[in-house]
Amino acid sequence: MKNAKMEFSKAIKNAKALCWKQLCDQNERDPWGKPYKLVMGKLTKSRPPENSNNTAPFKLLSKDSFSCIHSAAQ
Repeated sequence: MKNAKMEFSKAIKNAKALCWKQLCDQNERDPWGKPYKLVMGKLTKSRPPENSNNTAPFKLLSKDSFSCIHSAAQ
């Protein structure tokens, strides 16, 4: 469990670093676009479709991310 948690934390850290790099690169190309709107709080949140099942992505994420835990428990 400890190893799975460490791997998950590393994956989150790497994803954050990648997203930050992409945001910085995007700021170099278009400083008045998404980065500006993000900083100024002008981004609007998109709404999910009315008939969507909002828990499905989380179920898939937990199954894929913690497959070693599920297999060890069985």
